[in-house]
Amino acid sequence: MKKKLFCILMIVALLMSGMVSADTAVLPLVANDNGMQLFNFLKTFNVDSKNSSVYINWAPGTKNSPNYVNWETGATCSKTPPYALDGLTHCSGYVSAVCNVAGIPMLHPPLPVNNVDDGMTAASDVHLATAQGKWLVNHGLAHNWQKAADPYQAQSLANKGYFVVAVYESPDATKPGHIAIILPNAYTADALSAFSTQGPLETQAGSRNLFGLNDSVLPGYIANGFSAHPGAWTNATSYALQFHYYTVNVNWQNYLNR
Repeated sequence: MKKKLFCILMIVALLMSGMVSADTAVLPLVANDNGMQLFNFLKTFNVDSKNSSVYINWAPGTKNSPNYVNWETGATCSKTPPYALDGLTHCSGYVSAVCNVAGIPMLHPPLPVNNVDDGMTAASDVHLATAQGKWLVNHGLAHNWQKAADPYQAQSLANKGYFVVAVYESPDATKPGHIAIILPNAYTADALSAFSTQGPLETQAGSRNLFGLNDSVLPGYIANGFSAHPGAWTNATSYALQFHYYTVNVNWQNYLNR
């Protein structure tokens, strides 16, 4: 109780000093019902198991041992089908698949959804996360996407059930970017101090698939998920990644039994 009171007093003091704004500093400590339904919906994709060495879907590969996956399902497949993602990491395919199921517009890998070109098919799956970041900036508004002001607003929106992504556009055309989904989360009284360094909890496919706190070895914080991209995340006030959210508040209950 004392720690919670201290945290509240610190937030009030910061607000009064003008160091932070009321819109960005105060996180809802507990996700609402729709936020929890979003969390449960994301769990159904089985991107990560609690065994940190075993990935169920969108499993990563290596240069010496590639793992090609069907981007729509995350299942391992042969290299031949046109819907097969490259054999290394599959962050953009995972995000595309989630959006596909929920009917959320997103630039996706080359196979047109249901074999019908929806106008959002990428020319290639190579460096698709960077392409998705550019698409969100240049075309997102026309498809009900907006940029979140900062990680605090991004987390607040996710806790209310809005679909939020964090995306890093690589400044080097020869290197990949990265994209992940912000998880709704319940916070303790110490949330702000941890949040300011580690950032939101997220779910991703990558060189290590993550889903929140499933992996005790490498918890799914933004700081960990984007650690392979220098400068993408330093702390809550210094980062090169961007947060975007889908402005339509989806009823996730409709997708829990897909």
